[in-house]
Amino acid sequence: MTAAHRTVIVEPDSTMAAAIVTACPEGTSVVSRLDSQLTPPAGSSDDGTQVLVIGPSVDLDAALTTAERLRRDDPRAAVILISRRLDTSTLVAALRSGVHEVLSQHSLAELAHSISHAHSTRARVKRADDVPVHRRARVTTVFAAKGGVGKTTVSTSLASSLASRGEKTALLDLDVAFGDVAVTLNLFPARDISDAAIVGDSLDHPTLQSMLTEHASGLTVLAAPHEPGRSELITPESVTRVIELLAASHDHVLIDTPPALDERVLAAIDLSDLILLVATLDVPALKNLRAALDTLTLIGVSADRQRVLLNRADAEVGVSLADVPAALGRPVSAILPSSRDVPGAVNRGEVLVTANPRHPFSVAIARIATDLSQADDNALPTTSTPPIAGAFLRDRLRARPWRRTAATSSVGAP
Repeated sequence: MTAAHRTVIVEPDSTMAAAIVTACPEGTSVVSRLDSQLTPPAGSSDDGTQVLVIGPSVDLDAALTTAERLRRDDPRAAVILISRRLDTSTLVAALRSGVHEVLSQHSLAELAHSISHAHSTRARVKRADDVPVHRRARVTTVFAAKGGVGKTTVSTSLASSLASRGEKTALLDLDVAFGDVAVTLNLFPARDISDAAIVGDSLDHPTLQSMLTEHASGLTVLAAPHEPGRSELITPESVTRVIELLAASHDHVLIDTPPALDERVLAAIDLSDLILLVATLDVPALKNLRAALDTLTLIGVSADRQRVLLNRADAEVGVSLADVPAALGRPVSAILPSSRDVPGAVNRGEVLVTANPRHPFSVAIARIATDLSQADDNALPTTSTPPIAGAFLRDRLRARPWRRTAATSSVGAP
């Protein structure tokens, strides 16, 4: 049996149907009613997908009911809704019903791409009874208490390294106002985490799967909103729902975060097996990291879930790596070398760990990925450092423990 990727248009108006057909791939069929036979043809395999394009003349309530039924009964089917006009209420209702995408009838030029994307995403979705029920990914939150220390580079590199070795990996960009994961990976997502948040409690595995963007390494990404105003739609509850669904269908879930312990980040930390805290060898970054470590401990995150990673650890900036453990009151678990090749790769739209696996930075990332892949041990090994003599630095970084209420503000605040 062969996979049948089928596209069906439902549109009672013949003129409108003809206009939609011209924007669709060859072989697209047309029916006039939603109650027509819409199941895949006999002889097709379970690998086949179906995209239902519902035209603007179809009653909206009937279209949404069909979308909800297909989401429940056949995760390999996707619905694209063409609307006479796009407004917020229609978009929200459509996403909550499981519609893959909503297009204006004046934007039919985009339809072929939308259909291709729908077939592609649905082809990766197993039927509901094939989705592992008890699977639980290792969840790692990557956090930095100060911007500019390379946190997103660490997140994207580590996730790409895990994915390139065949481990099913998802990367969630939780910097909902200024997230750079998609830009760093040279991706152009059609959907993002705000779309998942709109769906609310109805969000399920097939719907979330359709919102992921795949990277060449095999990594799947749930991007931050490209419109900052949409960040208000994202609640801690929606973050929890997204992470739980990703964890049920992946080996690893990595979460890139903003430099602030806000409610969304705390929701992610609650579900994380490991919090990887990134800093560089400069006093402001280490001071903020010290405050973040104290805050995490104060709110009940055990020390064995916290790991310190120093980026650009070989930079000659007047702070010795040997002084850091005493200053932080915590060992350093991993170090990454400084290299101009890292931002150079980003500017070329590449990920260094896959473009040049033998580069020293790539080798260091691969070691961390190997440690994360070990099923029986969440801990990254502690990096060996020379004898510690950092009393001066330790005094400069000494911070008053924050109250729990401070956890929702920027960790870099005085």
